[in-house]
Amino acid sequence: MLLWSGPGQAGEEQRRWRLGSDLRYGLYLDDSGALGVEEVMALKADSFMPLCGVMALGYTRAAVWLRFEPPPLAPGQHDWWLEVAPSYLDTVDLYQNDGSQWSVQHAGDWRPFAERAITHRHFVFSLRPDGQGPIFLRLQSASSMVGILTLWEPGAFVAADTHRTLAWGLHLGAFAMLTVLMALLAVVFRNRELAIIALVGSFNLLAMAATKGFLAEWLWPSQPRVASHAVGWISTWMLASACWMMRELLTRGTRQRWLDRCLMVATGLFVLAPLSLAIDRYGEFMGPLYLLHALAAVMGVWVALIRVREHAGIYELAILTAFVIYVSVVVPLLLVLLGILGQASTLMSVWIVVIPLFLTISAVAQTLRIRRHYCAMAVARDQALDAARAAERRLEGEVRLRTSELVRAQEKLRASLEFERRLRLEQRHLVDMLSHEFRTPLAIVDAVATNLTAVPPADGLDLRRRVDQIRRATGSLAQLIANYLNNDLLERGAFEASVRVTAIEPLIAEVSRLVARSPRHIFLVDPSEAPPFWSLDPFLIRIALNNLIDNAFKYAPPGEVCLTVRADEDSESLSLMVSDLGTGISSEEAERIFDKFQRGRRISGIRGTGLGLFICREIARVHGGGIHLRMGDDSLMGGVTFEIRLPLHPM
Repeated sequence: MLLWSGPGQAGEEQRRWRLGSDLRYGLYLDDSGALGVEEVMALKADSFMPLCGVMALGYTRAAVWLRFEPPPLAPGQHDWWLEVAPSYLDTVDLYQNDGSQWSVQHAGDWRPFAERAITHRHFVFSLRPDGQGPIFLRLQSASSMVGILTLWEPGAFVAADTHRTLAWGLHLGAFAMLTVLMALLAVVFRNRELAIIALVGSFNLLAMAATKGFLAEWLWPSQPRVASHAVGWISTWMLASACWMMRELLTRGTRQRWLDRCLMVATGLFVLAPLSLAIDRYGEFMGPLYLLHALAAVMGVWVALIRVREHAGIYELAILTAFVIYVSVVVPLLLVLLGILGQASTLMSVWIVVIPLFLTISAVAQTLRIRRHYCAMAVARDQALDAARAAERRLEGEVRLRTSELVRAQEKLRASLEFERRLRLEQRHLVDMLSHEFRTPLAIVDAVATNLTAVPPADGLDLRRRVDQIRRATGSLAQLIANYLNNDLLERGAFEASVRVTAIEPLIAEVSRLVARSPRHIFLVDPSEAPPFWSLDPFLIRIALNNLIDNAFKYAPPGEVCLTVRADEDSESLSLMVSDLGTGISSEEAERIFDKFQRGRRISGIRGTGLGLFICREIARVHGGGIHLRMGDDSLMGGVTFEIRLPLHPM
């Protein structure tokens, strides 16, 4: 509102006169541009076309003559000041008759500030009316012929100009800050559209400063031609940037490709338009280009409306609002510059306020679009992170699964290797056993058979003794073979007990008869407390007892070896115990003595397979019982006792 206020309100109307509204004036077009003031003055009064408002003739190469009569001076007033705007008119000459001759004051943007009658960014002349006739004003310009003429009392002009300059400074400063902010946002977000909006703001800012004369006053006060051409270059590039902005925000990448190409062509034409200044044909080029820009702006609103109908989002509505505002002001202003409309002063005042609003709405809309894009990216990023975490969890699960499979495969491989190692060890044990254990009973059988052939038995008792030797030798072979067969059954999981009610005394007698006698030991049997019958597998029990008795003959010192069979007090279990006078083994060895291939440390000189006690434990297990080692005071004979305990009802 500062730009619209100032002198001229109700109490100051007598100090300012607007030509066209407060003071009538006439217009005459000199198409040749060759008439002088005397010739114009000789024209009849009706040759001048009366004007009731702002002069707006568009682009014309004719010289324009204006004729008016200033009001009389007030008491104490020395002169009037005539202000002519805008400041881009090429030549402005004022003619005044002082009674004897015509005095001329020269101005225009082709003249340096030092040659102007009153140094000011607009064209200001001093008038001293003395009743000697009208004032003539000659204007000529390659730009649009727009004239805003105001007659001022000098003091009122100075006060109003101070106010307007301050207001313009505030406006241009705020607009510059807004443009810099848009540029910073474009850099921060790396956004092409915001950069173009900032570019449009820059050219509009320069155009405002140029049309109001600030650029010429600040930059080129002594180079008027440079300042004049700068206005043309800035104006056309301002429209070029606006076309580019319409293309980027409305048609780029859309289905309206024909309009997109038209905007590209229009942008190129506006960029090249200042070259017409070199051939003095600026007006001929700018007239059609202004119409083209107005048409493009209207088509831009149409495209924005289509986009709102397709997707009525905040961004689309904001862009539509911005371009409706732009069209409602810029199109009429272009028509003023073409001489079609005449409200130049009002439209230019609206333009300087609306353009920042248009750019602000566009920048806010673009910022909202960026925010929407970043929110969508954030959602997509979160979804991608969730998917990545899920994939990571799945991968970790797969890794754990594969790792567990590898561990199991490794364990299987290790077990296979261990099994192969044990198999080879068993093979070596088997070979050792075949080379040693089988040799002794076979030698006995061979020796007895040889003696029977060489020395026939003297009587039946001798024959029976020799036959018993053969049977005991073959029984030892059978025991060894049974151990290996039972071990094979255990490894294949096919070892089972065939439990039936068995008479105990015949079982013990058969074990005693088939056991291989040792010349170093006395073998005793104590079945006094044995029950008559028990549920067991007699074949497996014979193998277990033979193994225990054979171990006692191998490892115990000379003396007694006793087989004791008895039931506990409540007849819930049956104990089969083999005792000797051995010194026993360490507690560490006792924990693993029943494992496969385990033997005591102090029996390295005695052959064995390490399977006997293991077979005994498994035989007791399949009966639902167990085997225990008792040593010292806990044993029956003070030495070593191996006890197999069988339950009454085997599992």
